[in-house]
Amino acid sequence: MSGHVYAHSMWRTGSTALARRFLDSTDYLVFYEPFHEVCGSGDRLLRAQKVRQSPAEKLRHPEWIGGYFDNFLLKDPKTGKPLYELYDPSCAVRSVYHKGPTQHALDYIEACKRVANEQGKNAFLGFCRSGMQQQSLKPEAGETAFYLYREPRSQFLSYDYPNNDYMIPGTLFQLAHSSELRPYIREILTQRYRLALLDVTRTLGKRGPMLTSYRWARLLARDLDMDEAYRLFFLSYEVSRRTAQRAGYPFFSIDSLCGHDRARFEETYGISLDGLHPNTRELHDTERYTSMEQDVLCLLGDYLM
Repeated sequence: MSGHVYAHSMWRTGSTALARRFLDSTDYLVFYEPFHEVCGSGDRLLRAQKVRQSPAEKLRHPEWIGGYFDNFLLKDPKTGKPLYELYDPSCAVRSVYHKGPTQHALDYIEACKRVANEQGKNAFLGFCRSGMQQQSLKPEAGETAFYLYREPRSQFLSYDYPNNDYMIPGTLFQLAHSSELRPYIREILTQRYRLALLDVTRTLGKRGPMLTSYRWARLLARDLDMDEAYRLFFLSYEVSRRTAQRAGYPFFSIDSLCGHDRARFEETYGISLDGLHPNTRELHDTERYTSMEQDVLCLLGDYLM
């Protein structure tokens, strides 16, 4: 057995499809996206149970047994509190591109593991916003971690920008709170009023309701051209990738798990990957994407290397 599992990834990498394979195993208690903002509200968790099907269809997620977030209604055996009461809201956005979440958030993850232990299972912790904070979410002795990635152009196209109003605005919202990445963002968002909008997003994210901040992030996202959106996405992609590499996590993709890595992964985690399908590769305008990626790589230099 692998012990508790830290599965790090970004949005649209196939992380839900992989988590679904762990859900099929009786050895794991799956905590799907434990840093999602829904996980901190009992009311929102209950509402999510009632509308579980429509988000899955919209996001092209696999059929799920139960609600995505049902396990966050369970009680921590140590404190007697439901997990959602132990959740730290800062981990959803504000600390994604910081060097680590707060101690409050780390204690919440420990509570998730205690809930799994009480049931005689291992916790599968499926993080879908693994920026820089993943470096502080490392496995302890007897636990494991890995990083799930996707070819960046395919991943970006799966964000469905500008039709989808969650993922690029969400990326902007997360990046807005990173003082370390601000110099790189300034080189991409060259228009001063866009930087001002980003500052408003950050300020409201610290002081006000998250939904209000998201409105400003969506306003900024709608104003971006496709090249700016891709450069900002690729900045987040590369920082996440470098952080995982620096932490020493093994790398997998859904494509590799459908091929040469399948047997090793199934043996390590004691699960079956039957039903897993490769991600669709959609590579268009190769020279243009390569040029934008090189711009971002030049900006970053040896940062986090």
